Amino acid sequence: MYFKASSIDLLEAFFIFVTVSKALRKPYPCNKEIFDNLVISVLAATFIFFFLLLFKPFDSLINYSGYMSFGYGLITFAVSFFIGAILPQFFSNYFSDVNWTVLKEIGHLSFIVFTIGVVNFFYAASNPISLEKSEVYTFNNFILSISITFVIGVMPIIIVVLYNQTRLLKKYKAESEKINKLQQSKSFLAQEITFKGEGKNEELKFTDHSILFIKSESNYCEIYVNADNNCRKELLRGSLNSIEDSLKELSFFVRVHRSYIVNFNNIDKVSGTAQGYKVHFENVEHSVPVSRKRSAQFKSLVPSLGNIAIRPKRRISSQKSAIRTF
Repeated sequence: MYFKASSIDLLEAFFIFVTVSKALRKPYPCNKEIFDNLVISVLAATFIFFFLLLFKPFDSLINYSGYMSFGYGLITFAVSFFIGAILPQFFSNYFSDVNWTVLKEIGHLSFIVFTIGVVNFFYAASNPISLEKSEVYTFNNFILSISITFVIGVMPIIIVVLYNQTRLLKKYKAESEKINKLQQSKSFLAQEITFKGEGKNEELKFTDHSILFIKSESNYCEIYVNADNNCRKELLRGSLNSIEDSLKELSFFVRVHRSYIVNFNNIDKVSGTAQGYKVHFENVEHSVPVSRKRSAQFKSLVPSLGNIAIRPKRRISSQKSAIRTF
């Protein structure tokens, strides 16, 4: 009986471990926008200020006078904004939606809370009430400061992140299903498009219906085309902005991300994760992300998906001659 009970306990523990691991590996949006983080940092600082001023947790050890509480709020703002908004600008490859998960989000926010706790310790130690300054700078009080910060911050972080992941997943999955139902039959004018690169005599020609999407990659643009039901990639030296300008007259080419332009007429389906919409094309393994900034625009175009107004037929050429035609 004891062995059987132990086996059941181990199975339950293993099941919980697997479930938690799956939840932590799920995609999560990486918010490194400066304005968004500014607002979040201000709200967090305001919450900390009023929380400490009104409730005074551990007031026998820590000074929660008005100016001290303001100091804790200021520390919260400065650390949150620096790690949440400034640091990701220098490590953009790490802070990317491509590999951002629930675990990374919790870890990132927990690191912010840890740093706040460290700074708060030295801030509190410089204004002791009942302890002598020499006694404040101890390892035990350092651990206490970190623990207080974690009690206030980390558990709400885990709850909010898990809830938000579930909420966003449900939202984008439901809306992507609606989008797929609204897709209509596509019609093409088979217009010729010419892209001229920054290199000497660098030029690529396509028909509009052959282009699936265009991706910016460093100093080049990767143009994904459908050639005999196979996806092929062509490289062109130039910026995505210049290509976007050259496609203004073809309204079914839409910028959905700072690194992507998609051909609405060639979208196979749309899926949704907690990070937002994902656009899929036939014979293409990876999906194209729709940035959260452009989600509203993308969704607004859905009712006319596949039937977007096309301006008068004409040859389209980029601003800026090996020539290939598709």
